[in-house]
Amino acid sequence: KEKGLKLDIMTKSALKKEKMNLILAVNRGSENEPYMLTLKWLPLKKKKPIVLLGKGVTFDSGGMNLKFGDFTNMKTDMTGAAVVFALLRLCALNNIKKNIICCMPLVENMLNEKAHRPGDVITSHSGINVEISNTDAEGRLILADALSYSKKFNPRCLIDVATLTGQAGSVFNNLAIVVLGNKKSLIEKYEKIGENMNEKIWSLPLWSDFRKNLDSNIADIQNSSTSSSGTINAAMFLKEFVPKKIDWLHIDIAGVSYTKQTGATGNAVLSLYELLTTI
Repeated sequence: KEKGLKLDIMTKSALKKEKMNLILAVNRGSENEPYMLTLKWLPLKKKKPIVLLGKGVTFDSGGMNLKFGDFTNMKTDMTGAAVVFALLRLCALNNIKKNIICCMPLVENMLNEKAHRPGDVITSHSGINVEISNTDAEGRLILADALSYSKKFNPRCLIDVATLTGQAGSVFNNLAIVVLGNKKSLIEKYEKIGENMNEKIWSLPLWSDFRKNLDSNIADIQNSSTSSSGTINAAMFLKEFVPKKIDWLHIDIAGVSYTKQTGATGNAVLSLYELLTTI
């Protein structure tokens, strides 16, 4: 067991108290309870932490927008949470002198009469009203509440990790980690680390033009779009929930996190660890 790590567990009642309504909505169709795990590595006093956020969907059926074909690998839709958990363990094992906190919202996106529905409008933790246009765009919903919640930690920067979009795999033939964010120098640093660590990393733009893809007639924003820029739209959605004036990276590992032959790959752990040690 690694020394110096502190785990806090937020249960369903605490999630309700904190108004983490997007996390609660995604889990409504499941008989299992939702949680938010917060793991802290704080070796330094009075230093702002780097905050990591990991998507933890323990199984993703798609909800009412039910997936089709073979989706037996959807038990791995919690890989983002697994990556940030592994990173905190590495930090503790190697005793790195950085304050780091990771938040892992854990849900199961299932289908029953209580499940969230297309057309629902849900008020997020941040107060932004979200129209659910696709229940299979659930990862960005739970990360949105987590990003908003992270403000309480007064973070130096935010890094979220998620198996977020199928397009992140298809556009690079499952070869690359996709990175987007609001800080060009941080993106470039991460891409350079990828070259050194033999992990393929490629950035996509977050031009303001993409925001109109998420316009809603009945809410502040909708959670998905029929436009072709799926990976960028997902990141654009998350951007709305990033606390102001905070540097942020979004790491979409959907294309590289899993193969049928080997299972979980561990891709992104090494490059992200290296990034943590250098920022």
